[in-house]
Amino acid sequence: MALPNIKIENDTAIINLNDSLTIDNATEIHKLFIEASEKNLPVIINPGITKSCDCTFLQLMVSLCFSLSQKGLRLDVTADPVPQVILDTIKSLGFNCKNYCTRLKNMQCMMSKFSNPGVQRKESDTL
Repeated sequence: MALPNIKIENDTAIINLNDSLTIDNATEIHKLFIEASEKNLPVIINPGITKSCDCTFLQLMVSLCFSLSQKGLRLDVTADPVPQVILDTIKSLGFNCKNYCTRLKNMQCMMSKFSNPGVQRKESDTL
């Protein structure tokens, strides 16, 4: 199993995750997210071939999204398709995937970024 890592390409922090996005790896994932946030660059999450995912990972993702948005930076997801285990976790936890964030104006819903990677929020999708 490869360790999660971060690299900088074209003024963007790319976080490559491993196959386990669970409480067992929360500390490593959290450290990467903090490092990415401190670089003051847009972030792209590459979930890779994810075999397990739990609510801890989704909570960390939402936290990173909020931190970046407060700095005016974007967070995107590269996987297409997103690993089914992530989508199943989102669904099983009852998250509603909207075109907009219910907490931050002019932001796309974090869960929607996983459900529809590459789809950007339209100006008509306002609160």
